[in-house]
Amino acid sequence: MHLALLVIITRLPHVDRVALEVQDIECRRVGLSDLKRCWIVVGEYNYDIAQRSFYIDTHVNLRGRFQQGLHDTCRDGVRGLRPSRGPPRQLT
Repeated sequence: MHLALLVIITRLPHVDRVALEVQDIECRRVGLSDLKRCWIVVGEYNYDIAQRSFYIDTHVNLRGRFQQGLHDTCRDGVRGLRPSRGPPRQLT
């Protein structure tokens, strides 16, 4: 499974960054209720393969999940960065 790992930040993103503000209810849904405000940066991501990942531990319980609509919005933002063919490119 190919993954695009997105960053969640807690400071207002710079005007040059493409980011989506996460609503309070979504923060609570994923266990980030202690954050006052946060954004998901969709203008850059790290590419990973789940089966070989050093970043994802399948033995750890998830804190929560964002609703499907937010996943779809993030996916659409990342798709705008990808070339039309081949795997996602890594932007770091």
